[in-house]
Formats: sequence, structure tokens, C-alpha cells
Amino acid sequence: MAELVGRQADVYWIAEDASGTSMTNEACSDKGTTPARTIYQIDSGTKRYWKSGTITVETSPDGVVWSTVTDYQLGLAGGLVVFNTQRASGTQVRVSGTYFTPSAITRCHSWTANVERGTVPSTTFGATWETFRYTLSSGTVTVERYPDGTAFFETLWPGTVGGLLVLYLNVPGNVKIEVDVNLVSHGIKPNMDGLVTETATFRFLGPMNWANA
Repeated sequence: MAELVGRQADVYWIAEDASGTSMTNEACSDKGTTPARTIYQIDSGTKRYWKSGTITVETSPDGVVWSTVTDYQLGLAGGLVVFNTQRASGTQVRVSGTYFTPSAITRCHSWTANVERGTVPSTTFGATWETFRYTLSSGTVTVERYPDGTAFFETLWPGTVGGLLVLYLNVPGNVKIEVDVNLVSHGIKPNMDGLVTETATFRFLGPMNWANA
């Protein structure tokens, strides 16, 4: 496998208070993860970035009788419904609410995504090696860019500090990482022998989606 070159990477952003577009009764399909019928994704590829607090999820056994449900977590970036328990075979899922269209953050030159799984000790008497249980997941994204008169932070501070990030890689199939985030830090660094750079760090708020466009 050939090494990857980063020059075709990119960063797209949607502020949490942006105006969106309404959608109604959009079908979702099982994403095919294990176990089956736990993660559903909206079928429309242009409506996969959702506004928090607007999404209603309904399920139906037959496509005729629909019921509103609440036992799920949303992947706002990627258009995901992550159910707490497996759905019955044949279950249909649909969503209504507001979706966004992302736009590129200009003049970015680097991004880094880090994902961690928390652990707690589970070692018992008589063990010769420590053992651990996985607990919660967490993650951060750091974006670097060259400001051109309007710094990135002016768009985010002091008002909007959250939103959705779409991180593109230079991989065949237009592979990207999609995640709901909050801004947690920002910095600007002037360089005497180089360009001014700025860095923004975001913390994951929901499931990260690894996807093809």
C-alpha cells in the first residue's frame, strides 16, 4: 500500500447556531454494524448533518404505524441514530428535523484527531497481570490554519463554541471523519521568520463517524 499524502486533506465546519433546512420523514437504513440493527443512517447523502434539539426519531414495524422513540443517541455529524438496544428485524426508521450544509474552513494546513477509550482497573486477587475494563470514549480534534485578516476565533468566540466538523483525508473514495464538537481552546502564534498561525482545539460530543462521501 502506498503512503498517503496529506495535501488533499480538508476541514469543513457547521456552527451550532447556523440556520438550517427542514426535513420531514426521511428514511434511515441499518448501517450494517455489529450487532445488526443498532446504528441507522439517513439515506439522503445531502442531509447527514443535523441541528441539535430538532431531531425526532420514529420507528415502525410495517411502514404504516409509526411511533416516536427516545432510546437512542444521535450522531449529529453523519446523520446517525444509535439505538440503546437492537431493533427487531424489519423495523423501519425515519427522522424529521433540521439539517445543515457544511462549508470549508479556509486556509487550513493541518488537522489532528485523537480518540481514547477510558479504562478502570478490574484486577482480582491472585492475578499476575493487571486487567482493565473499557468505560467511556472521548476524543479531540486540533485544526491549524493561516489567518488572513479574519481569525478563525472571531467566528467562534464569544458566542458560538460548538458545531459539526467534517475532516477529509487524501484517500480514494473521499473518506472523511464526521463528529459533533465543542471548542475548548484557541491560540495564535506570530512567527518572526514565518507566517502567523492559529490553532483551535475541539472536544468530541458524540459518536465519530468514519464515512465515504
